[in-house]
Amino acid sequence: MDIAVEVEEISSIETKLVIDIPPDEIDSAVKNKLIETAKTAKVDGFRPGKVPVKEIGRRYGDSIRLEVISDFIDKSYSQALRKKNIQPTAPPKIEILHNKSGENFQFKAYVEVIPNIKLKSLESIEVIKPVTEVTEQDLKQMQEKIRQERAQWETKEGTVENGDLVVIDFEGTIDGASFTGGKGENQRVEIGSGQLVGTFEEQLIGQKIGDECAVNITFPEDYNEKTLQNKAADFAVTIKEVKSKHLPEINEEFIQSFGIKSGSFEEFKQEIKENMQKELKKSIKTHLKNQVLEGLLVHNPLEVPLSLVEREADRQRQQALQQLGDSTQQKQFESLLTREYFKEQSEKSVKLALLLSEYIKQHEIKAEDERVNEVIEEMTSEYSDTEGMKNWLHSNQEELQHIKSLVVEDIAVEKILEHDAVVTEKKLAYQQVIEGKLKDSDQDNIPNDSGHQT
Repeated sequence: MDIAVEVEEISSIETKLVIDIPPDEIDSAVKNKLIETAKTAKVDGFRPGKVPVKEIGRRYGDSIRLEVISDFIDKSYSQALRKKNIQPTAPPKIEILHNKSGENFQFKAYVEVIPNIKLKSLESIEVIKPVTEVTEQDLKQMQEKIRQERAQWETKEGTVENGDLVVIDFEGTIDGASFTGGKGENQRVEIGSGQLVGTFEEQLIGQKIGDECAVNITFPEDYNEKTLQNKAADFAVTIKEVKSKHLPEINEEFIQSFGIKSGSFEEFKQEIKENMQKELKKSIKTHLKNQVLEGLLVHNPLEVPLSLVEREADRQRQQALQQLGDSTQQKQFESLLTREYFKEQSEKSVKLALLLSEYIKQHEIKAEDERVNEVIEEMTSEYSDTEGMKNWLHSNQEELQHIKSLVVEDIAVEKILEHDAVVTEKKLAYQQVIEGKLKDSDQDNIPNDSGHQT
């Protein structure tokens, strides 16, 4: 097909194509379509196959021309994209400019495109690299945390105290009207855990099984559900159960329950330390990567196509609903988890993907087999059937491609850290790194092994 194409850049993410198609191509296609239609058309007063082409044109000419034009628009648009090397991110918006038999057919196509990215200011990316070790105090705290996780809850007859577990029914109102998410049954709450909003938990202290009480709270201004921010709510609460916590002793039996047959405390402690060091290594890697990605965004602002943002928002929304698992919960949150709810994070994700993709392309970064195998080894190390899981990952192309993408991303971040970013080492405590508190503290806040400040 012989077409003429003019390209105009409207913005960094939108291009306009003006496409001209010679009249003889369309008129010839319309004529052929009329002839083909005449062969099979059933028209009163004419025998099948004997309807004059002129009569078919009189009756169906406009609709046949419209059908032909639609086909020509699709074909010429695809040809124009190839001719001008344009990669759209969504279907075009079409506007017909000229449509008259015997004359050039002309139309506009407004196309969303990926912006032309020129990475800059990578040397302005500032990164804090935590320098951390697992101390004796950290080990003691982790042992206590493990005890807390293995705690037994026993029903008590007395009143609710800080640290107790309560089971409650509740129903909330705002200005006398109920609201979404304001009602619950058999809700388990550990008093003092901060699980519930504001002073909700504190107001349950002193109650006992069977009590009905009123709880009044005000939702904070940064509450995740915007319609509830700064709103005062009244809750009618029924205390159904009260339980107190009993912590186990770290004895031989306790240690053996973790698969350490010897029941040795030193062996138990060593295993905890190794796991903490693995977690620490993973956290440091994550913090370094997050800082690099944030730096890329800050120093390389760009527009992104709305179609990509909406696609990513839909993906994140679907993922969030699937994580809820229960179909009842999915239906309950479906109206709250709108595409708009994910828009900000989706836009950020799309920008990062485009920036990283450009860096990867510029530096011709590939997923090395050795690195891919290392990741698979790490991912499968805790499975009972390690070899079976490895084989599945290697044979599942979708999973394998996902792993390769992560490897390429990691290599790109490592290159930026090594060659571009300004990296400052900072001594931090284990818990600060695990909790991501890299900038809100300094060396003076690091406790030594005895638990005192240095």
